[in-house]
This record gives sequence, structure tokens and C-alpha cells, in this order.
Amino acid sequence: MKVSVIWMCLWWMAMGVAEAFSPDSLGTTVERKRLPTHDEELTFYDKKKRFATLKVFDKSGALMTETNYKDYYMDIRHGFSKGFYQNGDVYWISDYKNNEKFGEFKVFYPDGSIKRREWYRNGIRKRQALLRFGGE
Repeated sequence: MKVSVIWMCLWWMAMGVAEAFSPDSLGTTVERKRLPTHDEELTFYDKKKRFATLKVFDKSGALMTETNYKDYYMDIRHGFSKGFYQNGDVYWISDYKNNEKFGEFKVFYPDGSIKRREWYRNGIRKRQALLRFGGE
């Protein structure tokens, strides 16, 4: 029995898709996919697999983006989304409400100082501030 479980896990890894089930009562599952250009880690937080966080990694393993979804299969973003520099520092951060930008959107220089700030309401930009400090 143990040998067949090990073979099944090895087969999943060879196919580029691995799924792990957490024993919690919410039904959290994690799916990992290896694609030609990047790798993905998709974490579902409910049994219906709607609420999710998608993390995209480059082939060296560096986190490129992290996006939260209200309904992953309907592609409805909800909550924070982030983009990252190669060294792991935050490049941009945005908040979504029902798939529309909502609240503050920030872009950062590599040194961590703020490059640009924008404010959104219902997907429409209300205000923008370009900051000239920092270096790129």
C-alpha cells in the first residue's frame, strides 16, 4: 500500500501537477503546476474551490505575483494583489473589490521608496500622485 502511494505521488510530480489536502475543516487545498515559462501555486480556502490565492513563480523559484480571488474560476479578483522584483521586494500592490480596483494602488522603486500612488473607486481612477524620488 505504501509503495503505491509513493508511486502515485511521483507520477503527480512527473506530470507537473501535485495536489495536497489539508486536514482542516474548511477544505483548504493546494495545487501546484509546472509550466514551460513559470510555476503556479493555487491555494483554495473552501470546499467549492472558489476563494483562492494564486502565486506565480519564475523558473528560479522567485515569487513574481500573488493574487487573491473571490471566485477563481469566474476570474473575480478580490483583496490584495502584489507584484515583486526578482529579489523579492514589492514592485506594486493593488486592492480589488469584485474584480475592480478599489482603494490605493502603489508602485515602488527597487529601494522601497514609493514611485507612484493612485486611488480607485469602483475601478475608476480618482486621484494620482507621481513621486520623483528614488531611483530606478
